[in-house]
Amino acid sequence: SVIFENSKIDSMAFVNFIMLIEENIYNDFNISLDLANEELLMEKLSPFRTVKTLADYIQILIKKHNNKDLGNVTK
Repeated sequence: SVIFENSKIDSMAFVNFIMLIEENIYNDFNISLDLANEELLMEKLSPFRTVKTLADYIQILIKKHNNKDLGNVTK
């Protein structure tokens, strides 16, 4: 499903959408993620194109977060 293509969503609605997703991730997984981070700016294609690309992007960020935490535990 396409998320934002050809829609008339304004920047505030987009920010609210991102914040809601981040809040749900925190509530469900106790992980604080920044979905609109520097890595996102480096992407050629926005992960916000479709539900699948966004879900894939969130999975990558959660894995990176978990790997970072595992690295801190082993030190």
